[in-house]
Amino acid sequence: MTSQELKITFGLGIVFTIRIFGIFMILPIITIYGKQLPDANNFLVGIAIGIYGITQVIFQIPYGLMSDKFNRKTIIIIGLIIYLLGSTIATVVHSIWGIIIGRALQGTSAISSTIMALLSDLTSEENMSKAVALIGISFGITFIIAIVAGPIIGNIVGLHGMYGIISITTLLGIIVAYITIPSHHTISVNYETNFVKQQIKKIINNYQLIKFNIGIFFLHTILMLNFIVIPFIMINANIAIYNHWKIYLITLLISFIIVMPIIIYTEKYKIIKKILLIFTGIIAISEIFLFFSNHRISLLCVGIQLFFIAFNVMEVLLPSLSARTAPLGCKGTAMSIYSISQFLGVSLGGGLGGICLDLYNNIELICFISFLLSICWILINYTISPITYCNNIRISISHNTNDFLDLQKKLINLNGVKDVLLDRKNYYAYLKIDKNITNIKIINNFIKHQ
Repeated sequence: MTSQELKITFGLGIVFTIRIFGIFMILPIITIYGKQLPDANNFLVGIAIGIYGITQVIFQIPYGLMSDKFNRKTIIIIGLIIYLLGSTIATVVHSIWGIIIGRALQGTSAISSTIMALLSDLTSEENMSKAVALIGISFGITFIIAIVAGPIIGNIVGLHGMYGIISITTLLGIIVAYITIPSHHTISVNYETNFVKQQIKKIINNYQLIKFNIGIFFLHTILMLNFIVIPFIMINANIAIYNHWKIYLITLLISFIIVMPIIIYTEKYKIIKKILLIFTGIIAISEIFLFFSNHRISLLCVGIQLFFIAFNVMEVLLPSLSARTAPLGCKGTAMSIYSISQFLGVSLGGGLGGICLDLYNNIELICFISFLLSICWILINYTISPITYCNNIRISISHNTNDFLDLQKKLINLNGVKDVLLDRKNYYAYLKIDKNITNIKIINNFIKHQ
């Protein structure tokens, strides 16, 4: 990776991890401390927990559409300011309603897809997966720190004090984003209502993207199902609750060490589909270990370790695949739909796992459901089309160009050109090309002679 790409990845990674830290630091204590707030009851505490995910799903596509029209850096900073506002409300309003309103506002800061779209814009195809891997590693480390630190910090400063800390870290995140993230030229398109509908339709009708969205949906459904059963399996194996974090820490650290070489190997030899099939299979195998691990610590540890290795590989590959597959001018919207699939998986996994435990109190049943989902996912991955490695390029076109539609048809028919979008306002041609067949010099010469 170039120094500029590392700087961009660092800046976006800081923004991403600050939000993740705030989300996961609260989760271990919000149920306990939330019930102690004025006007609180079990139902309202449940609303406070779930409202974040609901507003995330609602605002993913609007943020994606805005990031495809306006400067992505601006959209990210606006989202962080809204997140700061929500955190501040949760800090100063000392009732359950302050937490509900604050978390709802935090959820409307649905900038995850915009961050991934900008990361894809500013890094080369070859380094995209590496950049996502670095952010994924920071995500995992932040997750562990947040889960461990949440109860400790909450015991000192309380729930509102924790939101005060989140407000301060978010303010730092805004400063980091402003300094480290470069402004990026966004493709100028006409955002009439019909165009927006066509844009979303174009993404929904892209079968390759659908398969990646189903993949992230299955991945996070299985993740939540596992997080429901694994604590119970640990308890049945006589592992004290206060020691659970040690197993998570060890298995995640091992998985991080293993994941990066796998990603580098995958990109070097261009075997993404094969890796997807292998590691979806490993997820299925991990569920078999978990199924038989009740009272067996060794099987439990193997199952958790296999799952986290496969999970982290998928968590790196799937967003980069969605970003590189997205049609030109639709990347932010495509990543929004991807994020919606992710949050829907979280919701379904949590709800389905809770229902299974409530009705049947059967841990093995949940592991079996996860196994079936992973088998379905393997079948879907088997139908994925071969992955084409493309470069996105921008070329100036003549201001005397009148027939844009004719130029677009000619460009799309060129050998090695996979997608074309013309910016009629700024007179740019955006192309997705197979670098093994053509290059920017050939395309530039063709346009000059039109």
